[in-house]
Amino acid sequence: AKHEFAPDDLTVLIILSDKLDERNDPRHQESLLKLAAHPDASTTFRCHLLDNYLTGRLAKEPPSNPNLLDQLSARLLELQDTLTTRGTRGSILIDLGRIEEGKALLKDVLVKTTGELDKTYANIFLALAEKQQGNLALAREHAEKAAKIDPNCPALKRVSDLLPSQSKEAVVK
Repeated sequence: AKHEFAPDDLTVLIILSDKLDERNDPRHQESLLKLAAHPDASTTFRCHLLDNYLTGRLAKEPPSNPNLLDQLSARLLELQDTLTTRGTRGSILIDLGRIEEGKALLKDVLVKTTGELDKTYANIFLALAEKQQGNLALAREHAEKAAKIDPNCPALKRVSDLLPSQSKEAVVK
């Protein structure tokens, strides 16, 4: 009520979404969907918003609300089909248990990208996929490649059990 903006103004929605995120409120994901559909938001803003959120979620843990993350990552790819957004979508698909779909996207990213962040996340999630499918040697190989590219990537903790003990200690710190 004290704000000078109308309740449906993009700026107010951003502020509210940030507040929900600070409080770890589950409605934060729903607010992101609304922001990503807001008519005043540019495509660049929408993509940045969704990709940053999804990449942050991927670094932490598997999704607590898989359907919503599926919607967010599908929306991101729909808005902007790039190697980075394909990598994000592939990583989400692996977390959702859609292993073959996710692996196909991530393998394509690995072949075509020059970006270290894209290569790191692709290798981490390929490691998770291979581990789920029982291919531990290949899982370790992907985890080690990711650790070599970016030993400080927060998502490495998700594959720390696949890394040699010295790398594992570095990830835990």
